[in-house]
Parts: sequence; structure tokens; C-alpha cells
Amino acid sequence: MFLPFLQNAYYLILYYIIKIIAYKLSKLSICIANIYNMCYDVIGDVMVYYIYCDNDLRLEHLKDEKPQQNIFYMHTHDFLELYIFLNGKGVYHVEGNHYPLIAGDILIMRKNEAHYIEISEEVPYERIFIHFSDSIFSSFDTNNELLSIFFDRISGTDNLYRKEKFSKHIYSLNIDRLINNPNKSKLQITTSLISLLYEMKKIREHNTPNKDRDYPISHQILNYINQHLFDDISLDNLAEKFFISKTTLIRIIKNSTGSTPWNYITIKRLNCAKTMLENGHSPNEVCFSCGYKDYSSFFRAYKKHFSTFPRFKQKNNI
Repeated sequence: MFLPFLQNAYYLILYYIIKIIAYKLSKLSICIANIYNMCYDVIGDVMVYYIYCDNDLRLEHLKDEKPQQNIFYMHTHDFLELYIFLNGKGVYHVEGNHYPLIAGDILIMRKNEAHYIEISEEVPYERIFIHFSDSIFSSFDTNNELLSIFFDRISGTDNLYRKEKFSKHIYSLNIDRLINNPNKSKLQITTSLISLLYEMKKIREHNTPNKDRDYPISHQILNYINQHLFDDISLDNLAEKFFISKTTLIRIIKNSTGSTPWNYITIKRLNCAKTMLENGHSPNEVCFSCGYKDYSSFFRAYKKHFSTFPRFKQKNNI
């Protein structure tokens, strides 16, 4: 009677070992595909057309034949992101603002700007994203003019640039380079990135944002949280501030971020903590500067989120 149990346990263990080996082999194949600029089917319905990665620049061109919403969750970065929506049906959420997507749209996100996509599972989802360091152009763009579109705005606003706003020739040329060139080098990627950012800077200058515009309550709530990120924030205080119930508050934040209020606050605090550590601050100083009342709570949260403990680090942008 005990023998069948052992046999079932054996086959179950063997099944998971095979799955782990298959996953590791898929990661190795991605590396090989990257070296030879190959198109590779990663796992299931996710197609990787191209990956480039080095210390301060990363580009990925991906397509999900059958996208699954549960893998697209709220997150932040410690680098800048330019995202190009090529195909699909969805809404992009950035810090409480909602951007219905049209093929060809470009969005930008700066460091620690929370975002996620609400994607239809009925339509294939294709996109390109470029992650890059905020110092990548520092040798020639000393005033950060190219990056002004990332920093000279309120978090969660002016993230979206529609295709029709661009010069048709410039847009088509650079997107075509990023999609169809099978031998992309860092120089080619950077050249297209500079061209797109410069065009976006001109679009922004010709379409000065209205500072008196009304923002949705979701954005107002998240903006208030970010302004008081390291204070003693409570749901009761937030609900009272915006004249809504706690249930409504939780629902608004969940719809806007795909996350609970406390998880949103925790992720934002921990990313700020990571940046401070990389800039040479001590873990103990970072702990209390980022809203934690005791080091043990900070240590556990940091280790859980980053899978490493808080320590001094050399700056590593990507």
C-alpha cells in the first residue's frame, strides 16, 4: 500500500526536475539566440524576436500569441524605459493615469514610475521596449536635453506619444530599424533611440502640457502617496483626505496599479532604498530614511523583494 505512494512521489519529483531542466535550457537558448540574432520561441506562446543587453542598454522585441494578464503586473525600474506598442489591445496604467493603446504608440517611464499593462487575452500582443541608463548620453548631452521629457513632468503624466504626432519619415525609419534589422548593434539601437527621443522632445515643446488640467482621482491619490511616501501613511488618513471610504480607496488603487495600497507603497519605498544604497548611503540610514521604523522589517522586506540583503553597492543601472 505504501509502494504506490512512493512511486507517485517519484514520478512527481521527476516531473518537476524535467520542468526545471527545460526552463534552464530555454534560458540557454535565449543566450544563443542573442549571440546569433535569432528569432526564438521561448516558452509556450511567447516569441522573442531579438534581445540586446549590456551594462547601460537593453532592447527586447517580444510577441505573445496568447497573452495572459496574470504575468503583467505593476512594477517599477531603476532605469529609464521607452516602450513601443506594436500590436494588441490594452490599456497602459502609469501612476493612476490610464492610456488606451493604439498600434504604434510610444510610452516613456522614468525611474520608480509604477506602471503595468491591462492587456486583452484575445489578441496577440507585440511590443519593443528599450531600457537604458540616465547617464547613457552624458558624454555629449551634458544638459540632459534628450531626457527632459522623462523628468520635466509630474509622475504619471505625459507618458504617451501617438504615432501621428511624429514626422512620418523619422518614425518609420527608426521603428523599421528596430524591428527589421537582423544585425542590430549598440550603435544602431542608440542612434534610433536618440532620433526618437529628439523627435519626442520637439513634440512636447509644440504641445505644452496644461498645468491646470484636472487629473483623475486615481492619479491624485497616487501622487499624494508619492509626495508622502516616507511618512506614516494609513488607509484611514488617505480615505479621509479624499472624502471616500476605505473600500473605495482600495478599489481605486487596485484598478490603477493592479496592486494593493500597501504593496504599492512597499515597492516604491524599496526602489528608493535601492537607489540610495547604490549612491553610497548606509543600510541603517536608508532604512529610516525610507519610512521603516525598525531595521529588521526593512531587512526582511528588502531581501524578499530583491532576493539579496541591503548593502553598499557600486552603481549598476541595468
